[in-house]
Amino acid sequence: MSTADRFKKEAIELSWTANAYLDCAQRLCKALIDEEYERSIHHNRFPLHLAFLALELWFKAGLAAAQRPYPKHHDLAKLRQLYLQAMPDIPLSLPSFFEKLIPTSRDLFEERPAPDLEYHFARLRYSSDRRGQPYPELAMADLSELRDELENPARATHAAQMRIWKKYGWNA
Repeated sequence: MSTADRFKKEAIELSWTANAYLDCAQRLCKALIDEEYERSIHHNRFPLHLAFLALELWFKAGLAAAQRPYPKHHDLAKLRQLYLQAMPDIPLSLPSFFEKLIPTSRDLFEERPAPDLEYHFARLRYSSDRRGQPYPELAMADLSELRDELENPARATHAAQMRIWKKYGWNA
């Protein structure tokens, strides 16, 4: 398999997986709201985690489509910058909850110089780091707002997927 074919296959797999995560995040937001769990601290992080994964994989899919290697980290801000360099004509935005985390990340974690959004990825899944130090409390997301905001990336990622495939002459 050629390098171009490998990147193409990876980009397609990443984009389909990202779309599935995004769809799950939207459905989970709706279900949590319908079942009146939207203010449950124990449930609130899961749609955020799914949305985070979706966007991470989408940025990596765009990089793979452009035949650019992508880093193995989970920092949405850095991945978005790399994606925008590779795909300036096909931008994707972050939901406001994640946008608000970017400027506050620098002072959020004690003993960590200038942490990035990668720490938030772990923070959405776990209550403490690998050394057992608790993460700072995560603010509750407004799941109604997140659900509504996820409609834009969902439409944008589907449109981006078609534009990327057209840009590179793929038929999948």
